[in-house]
Amino acid sequence: MESTGSYGKPVFKGLEETFTTWLVNPAHIKAVPGRKTDGKDSAWIAQLLQPSFIPDRVREANRIQKVLEGENLKLGPVISDVLGVSGTRILHALARGETDPTQLAALADDRRRAPPDDLTT
Repeated sequence: MESTGSYGKPVFKGLEETFTTWLVNPAHIKAVPGRKTDGKDSAWIAQLLQPSFIPDRVREANRIQKVLEGENLKLGPVISDVLGVSGTRILHALARGETDPTQLAALADDRRRAPPDDLTT
């Protein structure tokens, strides 16, 4: 399957639970000579290509934390999972432009790692 942008992500995620799926660089397929339309060509192309690296959830969470820390926001010490329920709520609020620490702290649920006052300092 070939896809551009983010349209193929839901399909890829759904298929990877059942099938061995690869995400490959489209530039590699364009470099392969010949037709790319029938089943024989598909099998031949599959032998030539290598899967692209897809970072796991931990790596993505670390990248998000690094971006936030670059903006002087540290969620890691006060929320156990930046991509969890509380972290996602806070990230969505930040994306909408919310900057008030008290409003952001109110989005964290009661299972957070730190007391409420620590979220606003």
